Parts: sequence; C-alpha cells; structure tokens
Amino acid sequence: MNTVSLCWIDFYKWSYHHCLSEIQCRASDKITTLVVTPNPEMLYEAHQNKNLKKILQNADYALPDGAGIFVAYQIEQSSLPRILKYLLFPYWCARAVFHGKRMRKLYGERITGSRLTRDILRYAEQRKITVTIIDPIVHGKTAWDKTKKLSQASMETNILRKYPDISLNIIISDSVPDDLPHHGIILATHGSGKQEKLLAEILHEFPHCGVALGVWGSIDLITGFRAPAPVFFQRFGGEWLYRLYKNPKRHLVRMKKVVSFLHQRIKK
Repeated sequence: MNTVSLCWIDFYKWSYHHCLSEIQCRASDKITTLVVTPNPEMLYEAHQNKNLKKILQNADYALPDGAGIFVAYQIEQSSLPRILKYLLFPYWCARAVFHGKRMRKLYGERITGSRLTRDILRYAEQRKITVTIIDPIVHGKTAWDKTKKLSQASMETNILRKYPDISLNIIISDSVPDDLPHHGIILATHGSGKQEKLLAEILHEFPHCGVALGVWGSIDLITGFRAPAPVFFQRFGGEWLYRLYKNPKRHLVRMKKVVSFLHQRIKK
C-alpha cells in the first residue's frame, strides 16, 4: 500500500524524492493536479467545514505536513483502550518528532513545504515551466503589514535573484484571477485551508492551468521576508516550536487546534 488512511484522507507515504518526482512529472506532462498538504490544524477546521473537507478528499495527492500528522497516524492505528492512548501520547510525539527509520518505513517521510517549494522552483526554471505565485492582499496597517507590502513589491526581484531564468507570474489576490497561463505551476500562499479553497476554485475555473499547490509561508522564506528556523530546530522538525517561541500569541491559537484534533482522535 502506498497510502496511510487518516480521518477521511488517504495520505501518500512516499519518500521526499518520490514525491518531488511525481509533481515534476505532472508539471512536465501538463496534467492538471491539486496537491494538498494537510496538517492537524487544517483537518480540525475541515471537520467543521464541509467544503474544505470535500476539497481535501478529492485532491489528487495528499502529503503529510508536520509531526502532528504522524502522531495522529499512531493514535488512529492503535486498538488500545483510551487511557493507554493518553499514557502513550508523549511517546508517540517523540517518535513523530525524531522520525526514525522505523517511522519512515511505516508512514513515509515528512514532506517539508519550504524544501519542496525550492525544488519545484528550481525544476520549473530548468524546464521553462511558468510559475504563478498568488499572494494574499494585505488589508491591515500594522508594522508587519507594511513590511509585508514592501516584500510583495520586491517579491519578483528577490525570487529572480535565486532563480534568474525562471518564468514568473506574481498575482496579489484573494480570489480567482482573471487569467492564468494555460499550463504551468500555481503556488498559493494564503495559509491553512484558505489556499486549498482558492486553488480548488482556480482549477474549476481554469481546468488546464497545471499543477496547483498551497505553500503557505515558503515563498516568504525564499524572499527573505521570514527568517528560517535555526538549523537545530530544522533537524528534528521543530520549526513549530521556534515559531511558537517567536510569536506565542498567534501560534498558541494554532496549537490549541492541533491539541483538540489529536484529542478527538484519541476519543474516537
């Protein structure tokens, strides 16, 4: 079996390189494809949003995003009594975070969004495939919002510094654009759930526009708007812990959804 079932989704349990190769082949062969990378936060929201749930179910590929999915795998496949699941929860978390050889064999590798985005852009540059990046409209007036607007203004320049031969199309929008290249790669950066809904609408409106993937903050890392987590955190998949430290107010809300989702899996 090449998939692991969780909730109502079949996640592909590939190696990173197999996953990248599949996406590259689809882009080169001009096959319209929706790739989703659900995390526990997104699955929590999908339980309450039938539209998002349907989009995730009907996507061509679902790839595991984050250690929380690997914790949920272990909970879902355990037939132990509920009390024992609570006792084993810290152990399952440790296994998911450090993700050893046994975990990779059972559930596949972690598909890191930032790495996947970089490799997709490099491949598109080499194969002369047009990449469309759709970034959200900034509505606020805080210091962060002003900096983000400046980053959007220089986004093309910053990306071309790293991928000078890439064919790039940048759109700042929260809705389906008026026009898109006939075939290419579309990267949406609107965040968990929102980008998947937007991409599903785009593929419905433009059924031959190519491979569509939500990448959230990966473009911000490439352009330098966001600083990457220190290598120490990246090595064990602890970027979430670093982000929690840097912005606790924002990420505590997200963590609450993750804990609620995992609690639901144990109760089930």
